[in-house]
Amino acid sequence: ATLSRTLMEEQIEYVPNFSVKEIKSNHLIATDSRSLTPNLLMLVPPFRGSSAAARLGATDADGYINVDSTMRVVGLERIYAVGDCVSFGGPKLGHMAVRQAEVAAANVAAQITGEGAPSYYEHNLTMILETGDGDSIYFQKDLWSDEPSSVRQGRFWSWAKRVHQKYWKATHA
Repeated sequence: ATLSRTLMEEQIEYVPNFSVKEIKSNHLIATDSRSLTPNLLMLVPPFRGSSAAARLGATDADGYINVDSTMRVVGLERIYAVGDCVSFGGPKLGHMAVRQAEVAAANVAAQITGEGAPSYYEHNLTMILETGDGDSIYFQKDLWSDEPSSVRQGRFWSWAKRVHQKYWKATHA
């Protein structure tokens, strides 16, 4: 509700599942004949996995590599995958890939040394959206559950985002 209200206040129309058939000089036409005439457009194209990964025999129908929560490729021994190539629902974001790589690296090290408990990736989407007036919206969703997302609004989240950015740089530099 908070995100929807903010988008409306900013006169931003969210149009999901708009498969582009044709792009004209001043509008777009969808495969289902809907038409858009935007002033400014941000399009997120459909993604596909690597055709090279399909040769592994461990991909989903879209070519993304199937992994478990330890980032091990399902059905293959001692092979791990992380980042844009993996078959996880939700967006593919850099900070998620970094966390996946940390989990995979810990599990590879444990496998080599024979020491340590498995490390598991938690597929969470966390974002802080700046609204431009000093306020911000916090959004968090566990992408592996049907639980509703958590949405909060307030000036605190903008401050928390800056603190987290400093922490991230310090721990990942």
